[in-house]
Amino acid sequence: MASIINLNNLKNMKRLSLLTIALLLAMFSTQAQVLPDLFITSLNASAVYEAPKSSITMSIGIRVAGASVGTYRPAVYVSDRPGAIGDFLGYLYVGSQNANTTHYIKRAFTYNGNATGKYLVVRVDGQNQITESNENNNIASAAITEVKPDLRVSSIDPSYTYDGTRSTINLDAYIYLANKSVGAYSPAVYISDRPNTFGNFLGYLNVSSHTANTTKKVSNGYPFRFNGDAAGKYIVIRVDGQNQIDESNENNNVSSQQLPEVKPDLFTTSITASYNYTGGRSYLSVRVNVYVANVAVGSYNPAVYISDRPGAIGDFLGYMPASPQSANTTQTLTKSFIYNGNASGKYIVIRVDGQNQIDESNENNNVTSGSIVFLPNFRTTETNIMFTEKPVYPNPATNYIKLNLTNDSPVAIYDLQGRMVASKLGKMGVYSVDISSLKPGTYWVKTAAGTQQFIKK
Repeated sequence: MASIINLNNLKNMKRLSLLTIALLLAMFSTQAQVLPDLFITSLNASAVYEAPKSSITMSIGIRVAGASVGTYRPAVYVSDRPGAIGDFLGYLYVGSQNANTTHYIKRAFTYNGNATGKYLVVRVDGQNQITESNENNNIASAAITEVKPDLRVSSIDPSYTYDGTRSTINLDAYIYLANKSVGAYSPAVYISDRPNTFGNFLGYLNVSSHTANTTKKVSNGYPFRFNGDAAGKYIVIRVDGQNQIDESNENNNVSSQQLPEVKPDLFTTSITASYNYTGGRSYLSVRVNVYVANVAVGSYNPAVYISDRPGAIGDFLGYMPASPQSANTTQTLTKSFIYNGNASGKYIVIRVDGQNQIDESNENNNVTSGSIVFLPNFRTTETNIMFTEKPVYPNPATNYIKLNLTNDSPVAIYDLQGRMVASKLGKMGVYSVDISSLKPGTYWVKTAAGTQQFIKK
């Protein structure tokens, strides 16, 4: 025979094949028996207590080792002791999780009572849905820390006036409160040469209560006074001025804002002009009320012109010297002038800062004009001035002005460029004129009796 078959070798090969199969089956069986292991890698909890409840915020990291899992629901409790099951808060939810991954969850719960100082306890497989390789690492806990309020000033809007001796300061402060509502507190207000540095104490603002995560506008209930000019200085606010609030962050308590430079604003509120024409000349008497807003001023000299058109600079008549004037006051100036010609139908034009002595906040309301009323005789000037001056009220006005008319009279309103913007036929007595359609600004109103300026807000 070409070869001889060894029966013993065949038997050995058969045994080897059976052994290989057994080993493979054992390997597959071992792999099939790998179980997942769920455990908590991180847990944090904090609470805001506002009687009678606590708002708890938690974050957790859950690791799955060994094998992937389907849905599971970690159970969450509040307890007096770490690791001990306490008051049930609710379940977290995980739809599925791959093996050897970490799943992070952030969740909020409400607890009836004060949770600060207690423990948040989590049982990771809260409904025993997962068969695990290790059930002993299923529970973790963390102390619940207290969340404190945090106050900070988001912006300050100050303003002031200076009367030459002291400054009167008003302000609006916008205060943001994070985390937790608080009761009354009193921001302290200072004026300083440097930002965020306490200087002269001005007073307190008052807040009766403040809701968490909102901004509150707070204004001073009475004007603050500072002896001196506040220009260029800083308003500094320490938001918890009397240490009434236990805050999470005390380092953002102080804010400041530089006071803007406040300039005076001069404008005439009324012009009364009358004349007597004789010998080719007009003898004029002019009376002007000048209002100074914002800041006191020194001496100034309104320039007086006579013109064919309202608001237009014409022939120069002279100056009306004005004395130093306090902020937010009116000064009455009276002076006589001679005009070589007939003043009939002409206009008296006043440039209130006639020599550019005053640096003003608004130079656009510097020129105003009033009509001239013919007087048959100079001796009656004073009487006629009183007659021709028509109070306009309210002044400034928003929707209506009222005029005291001694007779039926046309009423015309002009802007500062001399353009007629409204006209009515006024009736004797108290006559109302609708100005709601006019743009905000300075205007003058003319009747048969005279002219007066007013401001539309």
